[in-house]
Amino acid sequence: MSRSIRLLNLLQLLREQRHPVTARRLAEDLAISVRSVYRDIDSLRGQGVNIAGSAGLGFQLKENFLLPPMSLDESEIEAMYLALQWAKSIPDQALQQASHSVLSKLRAVLPQRKQEFLNDTYLKSIHSWIEVDQTIVEQVRIAIRLQTKIQI
Repeated sequence: MSRSIRLLNLLQLLREQRHPVTARRLAEDLAISVRSVYRDIDSLRGQGVNIAGSAGLGFQLKENFLLPPMSLDESEIEAMYLALQWAKSIPDQALQQASHSVLSKLRAVLPQRKQEFLNDTYLKSIHSWIEVDQTIVEQVRIAIRLQTKIQI
């Protein structure tokens, strides 16, 4: 694995963690030495990535550092595509429109090679829904988001 890919993978691991993660754990996940983790953390910090570190606790990404879109691998692209295709079918007009919008944005930011991969996929989501009142579905979704009680 090249060093640049390893740095992106390290950044992604840190981004996925809600709590500090030890250098040992990062080293195990990346299949590298603990010393390499420390060197890579220093390299990322040198590039302006805000990574906090505490002895005994570990490292934590302090800002939502944006990864470039080309950091999505093919399995991640397929997972997003399937989830968005599924969401386009649910009986909630706002989520249908949002999933269509996100898929368009995904296509726009992917590099050409990965756009072609997405366009050529044969994966399809299979789903069936019972007939429901779309207004109620949307109200329930919004109530869940706002953590409010509703009466049906």
